[in-house]
Amino acid sequence: MSDTLEIGWGLQPPSGVQMAWGARAIWPSEDVGFVPDRISFKYGTSQDYKLRNKLYSFLKNGAIDKLKKTMKSERLSSSESKLITIQYGGFTLEANPNSSHGYLYMGCWPTLNK
Repeated sequence: MSDTLEIGWGLQPPSGVQMAWGARAIWPSEDVGFVPDRISFKYGTSQDYKLRNKLYSFLKNGAIDKLKKTMKSERLSSSESKLITIQYGGFTLEANPNSSHGYLYMGCWPTLNK
């Protein structure tokens, strides 16, 4: 049995992650536009609903805003492939336009202790 969790949309989590959220959002613009059918949430063996709710809270209450500020300050272009990582509060949010000229691929999961 593999310890790699695969999500349908967005950036894939690292090996060992048991819960992940991913999205392919529309970007660039002043905002990141989420499309409901391009968002994934998956958990492997984790049935921890409190952790799931914390992950959603992390995204909703600051991580996406931090991501947008970081993309702006780094002058991230949709024509480049550059990974942006936001990490705090026990979670990791990664985003990369993957040279897509209009999409932003994102993934979020509990931070692994190394």
